[in-house]
Amino acid sequence: LRRGAAAGPERGVLDGVEVSNGLGFSPDGSRAYYVDSATRRIDVLDVVPVAEDPRGLVRRRPFVEIDPDDGMPDGLTVDAEGGVWVALWGGGAVRRYSPDGALDAVVPLPVSQVSACTFGGDDLDRLFVTTSRQGLDDPDADEAASGSLFVADPGVRGLPARPRAGGAAPRVVSGRRRARAARRGPGRRSRARRRRPRAGRGSARTGRRPAGCRC
Repeated sequence: LRRGAAAGPERGVLDGVEVSNGLGFSPDGSRAYYVDSATRRIDVLDVVPVAEDPRGLVRRRPFVEIDPDDGMPDGLTVDAEGGVWVALWGGGAVRRYSPDGALDAVVPLPVSQVSACTFGGDDLDRLFVTTSRQGLDDPDADEAASGSLFVADPGVRGLPARPRAGGAAPRVVSGRRRARAARRGPGRRSRARRRRPRAGRGSARTGRRPAGCRC
């Protein structure tokens, strides 16, 4: 994981990464959430001024551990309330974790290979979810919608895009560019295909249930 600045060289932030994927920042910009899928964790790091540490991200520690039976953490995004949404590759779902790491919402998907999620729409109140057909070339009725782009109404809003290098927040590149990684799962992924209508009306399984959450 490397950090790029508006001027000067890139700097290494983390070494020994196997499958670099999700990366997002808390609403106040003080924390970064990061997924190396091979660890089956979401980690959290503190964001510090380069004068304190030129890497910009320090004190990496586990935020959430994902049980292998629940899939592998992949892409992630952060909402305006500080909740962390993570796609579960092989788990057929997107989960939301509160800022203290408690699971409080689940958006089930009708496919297993869920690769990334992000907020969009005019009010940033829709959650877009990419999926993959990697390794699913043979007809499979249970995975017929794999490769589709899904949309859910999560009941919370996302965060505006942060400035690029030279703005108020650093530009951190997690492996591939995020725009490409959002269409892929851990490792090399096939691109998500066309957007389809909402598949079913399954409600989210939640403790703190977002209003109108469906996919």
